Formats: sequence, C-alpha cells, structure tokens
Amino acid sequence: MYVIVLAGGYAKRLWPLTLNTPKALLPIAGKPILDHIIEKLKALNPPLNKIVLSTNQRFQPQFQEWVNARKYKSVELV
Repeated sequence: MYVIVLAGGYAKRLWPLTLNTPKALLPIAGKPILDHIIEKLKALNPPLNKIVLSTNQRFQPQFQEWVNARKYKSVELV
C-alpha cells in the first residue's frame, strides 16, 4: 500500500509561525507534526510499501533535511 501525505500548503493563517517553517515541521510535544504522522503510518497493518510526501518548492529543502536526518527509506519526497 502507498500513502500520500499532502504537505504542500503555506499555512498562511498560522503566520508568523509558518512564515519560514512548514506547518508539518512545527514542533508539537517535542517533535515535528510529521514525525507523529509517520509513526502512526508505520504502525499500520499491513505495513506500507512507500510514503510519498508531497511538498511545495519553497519548503522542499527543509523537508529534504527532515527526510535525511531520519533516514526513512520508505519516504519519497515529491
């Protein structure tokens, strides 16, 4: 099974919090929202083949840093 996580919005209603940081990477309870989402997805049964993370071009470098830091092999950034 494949999952697409839509994280390409600019979250303008949360400005100034999201002016330079994507909403999905804002910290909640000590870690980014996206970490909470990925943990829930990885716990699904049957296990997922791939998680596709759809982002926008403006925040793509931050999402790439996040993926690289966690070494998720099943997460693809588009």
